[in-house]
Amino acid sequence: IKDDGIELLIQGARIGFDSWLHTISDVEELTKAVTKVGANLVPVDRNPIDQLWTDRPAPPLGAVEIQPAALSGELARDKLARLAARLAEEGVAHTVLTDPSSVAWAFNIRGSDVPHTPHPLARAIVPATGKPLLFLDKRKTKIEAEAYLAQLCLQQPPSELEAALARQAAGGARILVDPDLTPFALAELIRAKGGEIVEGNDPAKIPRACKNLA
Repeated sequence: IKDDGIELLIQGARIGFDSWLHTISDVEELTKAVTKVGANLVPVDRNPIDQLWTDRPAPPLGAVEIQPAALSGELARDKLARLAARLAEEGVAHTVLTDPSSVAWAFNIRGSDVPHTPHPLARAIVPATGKPLLFLDKRKTKIEAEAYLAQLCLQQPPSELEAALARQAAGGARILVDPDLTPFALAELIRAKGGEIVEGNDPAKIPRACKNLA
């Protein structure tokens, strides 16, 4: 592959990438492209841009609010029950919700982390049985929202996602992930801990697109 006469990829080249910034599908497509010239993709332990970005701002801590049933049209516990039932039907133990839109829909919450986008930056692990795990910084939730979420899930710091997913994957658990939305790093973690990856659409994607009267 050449650009203005400069060779960018050569036989045996090793191309580093941040496995948190590329989805499973991204890596599959990139692998196909570099393999054509005999190059290889290599995940890097630390993103070199992050190491140079010394004045990087802290992660946003926008306040989280409850989306009332009058606006959502369906209680969060019923949405989560629907998701769990689908997982059971498909024979998978858990799914990982990595799209903030799906997390906001499933738990009936709204946030202010990103301008003009009312979704809190959060991820979740929803099981076929048991309580979901919601990885959402508690500094975003005031007493009311925290008490509300405590009835639906176990709220944990975002930093606990990897450890929690590793525990869920242990023993060969089948875990549903959306290849277009899930970071490659999480897929590698599931495999490394003995879990089985089941690729499919985010189970909240279609339900959240179906509007009700409210």
